[in-house]
Amino acid sequence: QAALAKGRILLATSLIESFSFAAAEALCAGTSLAVTPIESLVYLAGGGAYGSISRGFTADAISAALVHEIQEWENRSRSPVAIASVWRRQLDDQKIASEWEKVLQLR
Repeated sequence: QAALAKGRILLATSLIESFSFAAAEALCAGTSLAVTPIESLVYLAGGGAYGSISRGFTADAISAALVHEIQEWENRSRSPVAIASVWRRQLDDQKIASEWEKVLQLR
C-alpha cells in the first residue's frame, strides 16, 4: 500500500482478467489507472473518471492511454484524495459483506 500511495498511476494491462486486486488497491491508495479495454479494468477506471482506457491492446494504444493519464495529473484533473475516498467506500469490507448477504438471501 505504501508503494502504491507513492505512485500517481498504475499501468494495468491485461487481455482477460476477472478483477484486478492490484488496481483496486491502487485506487484505494489514491493512484489512478491506465488500463487496457477489458470490462473489469474499464469498471475500475470508472469509465475514465479514475483512469485512462486504451483504445486497444497495441503498444501505441497503451502508451497513448498512459500519456493521457499523465496529462490528467499535470492538468490537476486527478486528486489522490478524491480517488481514494470513492474507492475506499466502494470496496469497504462491511459494504462487500452486506452485498453478499443480499445475494445469499435471494437464494
